[in-house]
Amino acid sequence: MLKDGAALKNIDGRWQVVDVMSNPVDKGLVLGIFPSLSPVTNDVATAVQAGKYGSFDEAHKDLQKKVQAAVRARMKAATQATTNPTTKPAE
Repeated sequence: MLKDGAALKNIDGRWQVVDVMSNPVDKGLVLGIFPSLSPVTNDVATAVQAGKYGSFDEAHKDLQKKVQAAVRARMKAATQATTNPTTKPAE
């Protein structure tokens, strides 16, 4: 494994990257967040096509704001799921 978390495997005598995020916790976080970003990017792309923004900078700032909100919402939901389980622990 490399320092940045990439995993290498020797395949047919050649080293190849087989996983760029081998930490399961980090990978789960990223896989959980990325689907939340699709509606955000689609929304901004639609706004760009409609001429909503006067400049690239405006579109970029709006995208950043919406991505940050989506990430916060996802993190909040994940935190609530771990701190407020829906089932009672076994007694």
